[in-house]
Amino acid sequence: MSRDIIESIQKMAGSHGFSDQVSLVACTVVSVDVNSRTCTCTPVSGKSTVPSIVANLMAEVDDGVLILPSAGSTVIVGYNNSNEPVVLLYSKIDEVLFITGDTSLKIDNDGIKGSVGESVSIALTKDDVTSSVGDNNIKVTSDTIILTQGGAVMTMQNGKYNIKNDITDLLTLVTDMTFTNGGGTTDPPNNITDWAKLLF
Repeated sequence: MSRDIIESIQKMAGSHGFSDQVSLVACTVVSVDVNSRTCTCTPVSGKSTVPSIVANLMAEVDDGVLILPSAGSTVIVGYNNSNEPVVLLYSKIDEVLFITGDTSLKIDNDGIKGSVGESVSIALTKDDVTSSVGDNNIKVTSDTIILTQGGAVMTMQNGKYNIKNDITDLLTLVTDMTFTNGGGTTDPPNNITDWAKLLF
């Protein structure tokens, strides 16, 4: 773009001849403060006369998108005389947070975790997926599905299923069942081992 065009754009924007231009500086991240939505970094290139910079990671401490850079990584910080320094570009990140009201989504090296309010959540890791709504929970791995509702648990694994608690109590009653008749009290069922195989 020619200098004449640049100056014309600056005149239309009211910034022509204005000395408070935006400066960019590459910095090494020293530490990150999630609560204040800032990171402390050391300039390594660009125009900077200070040994360290505290740069904003968000416009302010609020909801929105929060990217947390890794300690020791490089970020590009922009600043001028009218605004506080802000991180514009990242070379490596540890975590990304999406927050809006009572809904949040967290992405990091361990996986993805999300929640809506206090009772709905989901988590995706390298090994499993877990979803919860109140006391209802489902967990899925490569070979197992576990359904939980309150104290009841149903497990499906390798083509088999296991419904615990109520079914366990039922099988216990069946295998312990005896009858009293004119000849006395009967023994438990002869196929008690077959009943036991229903549980694993």
